[in-house]
Amino acid sequence: MKKGIIIAVVVAIFLCIDQSASAGGLSRVAATGTTDIGLGSDPSGAWFPHNLGSKLQLSCKRLVEVGAEVMVPKFTYEDGRGKKFTSKNMAHVLPAVSYAERIDESTVWGVDIHTNYGLGASFKNIWYGMDSQTLVSGTYIKPFISKQLTDRLSIGAGPVIAMGMMTWAGPFDINRIALPVRVNLKALGFGYGWQAGAMYQATDKLALGVNYLSPVTVNLEGRCSASFLGLKIRDGIDLKFKFPEKFDFSVGYQPREDWLLVGQVTYFGYSRNSLNRAMVNFDKLPITKAVNMNWQDNIAIHLGASHKFSDKLTAGGGVTYMSKAITKTADYMTPDVDGWALGGRIKYSPTKHFSLIASTSYGWGSNEVSGRKMSTEILTFGLSGSWRF
Repeated sequence: MKKGIIIAVVVAIFLCIDQSASAGGLSRVAATGTTDIGLGSDPSGAWFPHNLGSKLQLSCKRLVEVGAEVMVPKFTYEDGRGKKFTSKNMAHVLPAVSYAERIDESTVWGVDIHTNYGLGASFKNIWYGMDSQTLVSGTYIKPFISKQLTDRLSIGAGPVIAMGMMTWAGPFDINRIALPVRVNLKALGFGYGWQAGAMYQATDKLALGVNYLSPVTVNLEGRCSASFLGLKIRDGIDLKFKFPEKFDFSVGYQPREDWLLVGQVTYFGYSRNSLNRAMVNFDKLPITKAVNMNWQDNIAIHLGASHKFSDKLTAGGGVTYMSKAITKTADYMTPDVDGWALGGRIKYSPTKHFSLIASTSYGWGSNEVSGRKMSTEILTFGLSGSWRF
């Protein structure tokens, strides 16, 4: 009997890893920043904030921006029996730092730090009195150097360092049937990639931009445990997890100096660049577990407009649509949806050297597969300070 319990717990560990590494859709619905395409960008700054060619639009010697977004998600899950669950009240703080410095008239260097990807939810008493909690995130450090090649064309490139984090806790299931065994995984790791971009100023009023972020494989290390009938097994694990490639195509139009209209289509290459089989290694158990992935490519579309009312006040806003990357299931552990978001921001500059930027967005979406339904609402608040030297 005891041997059978141990085997059951070992199987639970396998399923813990299997499900966690299958989490997809790592692109949040409210995919906006304090100064970004979905919030109208900035007519007096970089038209495409994350485009490395647009960094040459720096209007000062040095620019420092420090801020954070507070994301407050709410999920409603309806299982195949028609029973509804509402996620716990949680708030996630996502800090961001940007630095850019002009070396000469045609060269800018700097670094951006922000969270590119995030997926997760937490439900109370989801099965057998057990709570669930999931979080998969990728925070990127992106140094860059940008160069103006001609009056019309600017390019940029640089390496990236990604920090991946994974938390996975809750009942495990077999073929979507939950069993009274709790599994818990926490892991952290780093990976490396690269980025490149270009901006072409077709006319004084019209600009086009492309930007590419490579896929990044992070080597995650952590602990996994499984508990069943009072018996608990713990072991160290390591696995590889791949964040997708990302390609942006942007268009900016400035009919007047105080107005800017922007649009961007972003492609996330989950299916082509996902690890088809991730190998999970255990420290103590002489076992390697193969995990299959099933992500699908998805896109995000941003449209925004901003207006500079005076030297002190600029306001903008826009809309974002993002398709889902998980198409075969709607599950409380992987809450991916087709989503929309509306956002706005205000930039107040009391002096020529400092600006305060406040933003907010509201995202919503739903996903229904095989009698299960996931609905999402996400409120995001952002605040940052910008210093120009």
